Amino acid sequence: LSFCQIIFNFYTLYSGSSYWNSFMLACWNGLFTVVTVFGYVLDRDLPRFTLLENPHLYEHTRTEKSLNTYTFLMYVGRGLLQALICMYMTIKIYGSGWLHPDTGSAMDYDSIFTVTYSALLCIQTATIFIESHTITWINHLAIWGTFIFYWLCVFVYNVFPQLSYYRVMNNHLVNPVFYATVAIETTVCMVLHVALQALLYNVYPNMLQKKHYQCVELKAEQQYFVWCSHHPSKDELASLRA
Repeated sequence: LSFCQIIFNFYTLYSGSSYWNSFMLACWNGLFTVVTVFGYVLDRDLPRFTLLENPHLYEHTRTEKSLNTYTFLMYVGRGLLQALICMYMTIKIYGSGWLHPDTGSAMDYDSIFTVTYSALLCIQTATIFIESHTITWINHLAIWGTFIFYWLCVFVYNVFPQLSYYRVMNNHLVNPVFYATVAIETTVCMVLHVALQALLYNVYPNMLQKKHYQCVELKAEQQYFVWCSHHPSKDELASLRA
C-alpha cells in the first residue's frame, strides 16, 4: 500500500493527496491481514522428524539467513513490482474516459482505489497460501475466512448514503471489467512471483529448501513413517510423546 501511495504521488505530480480511503487503509493492517499473519506462525518449513534428525538446520534461522539484507531487499522489490503492476493497470483501464456502464457517471476516487485494493488483497491471500508449507484447518480458516470477510465488509460499507463510498462496490459488482481487472492484476503478479521462486528454488536453493526437496519431492517423510510402523521401538517421535 505504501508503494502505491508513492506511485500515486508521482502520477499526480506530488499533489500530497491520499490514494486510499482512510477507513480501508486502517482496515488493511487490522481486519484484513492480521489474522492470516498470525495463522502463518503455525507454518513449518520441514516435518518434525527432519528437524530432529538434522538439528544443524536451526542454524539457518539462528545465523539470520532467513531474514537478512538480501531477503529484505527481495521482499521490498517484490512489493514495489506488484505496486507498479497494479497501479499501472488500474490507471490504464480506468482512465479519465471511463464511465460506469449502469449509471454513465465518471470513475470516482473511491471506485478507482477499490480496484487496486481488491487486487492487492487477492495477491496477499494467494501469496500466503502458496508460501505455506503446512496448511492446517486454522490456516484455511484464517486465509479464506479473511478473504470472504473483506468482500462482506466492503459490501456493508457501501450501503450507507452518508458516506462517500456509497454504492461503490454495488457498481463494481455488476461490471465484468472490475472482475477482469482484479483477476489480471492478481494473475500477472503471482505468475512473476511463482516464476522467481521456482528459479531460486531450483538454481540457488538454500539449506532448508534442499532438505524440503528431499522430504517432499522424494517422499522421505512417508518412507520414515512406514519404517517406524515396522520398527516401533525406533520411533523417536513416539518416544518423545510418551
